[in-house]
Amino acid sequence: AMAVIESNPHRTHKELFTDKGSGNKIVLQETFNAREEGGWIVNKIAEMLVRKEAGPGDFAIMYRTNAQSRLIEEAFLQMNMAYKLVGAQRFYGRREVKLPGQFRSSAAPLAGSPARTKPAGPARSDHHRD
Repeated sequence: AMAVIESNPHRTHKELFTDKGSGNKIVLQETFNAREEGGWIVNKIAEMLVRKEAGPGDFAIMYRTNAQSRLIEEAFLQMNMAYKLVGAQRFYGRREVKLPGQFRSSAAPLAGSPARTKPAGPARSDHHRD
């Protein structure tokens, strides 16, 4: 892992270590799109669980952006596999996903169109309300 991290010239210096010794080599898998990537990850985990090569708590999936979580979560749901998100919120639990009709563009409504509805719930610090 350090070889991958060290190739980033903008990284904060850190030294990774383990008390467990060496493990499996990192696998590089090229996929056609993000949906295929999420499916590949979850299928690989399922294969290793079935072959008893690892236990459910032996896996961690790290991604660069929260947008990537959606397709990975969908793959887990499709495979009916339990998963736990650490340090993030489930994609479908996010307020803007649960109430998509409540969030509108901040642009002025067209002449003759009905007025915008205000989102339900407390104001968010990153949104200005009328």
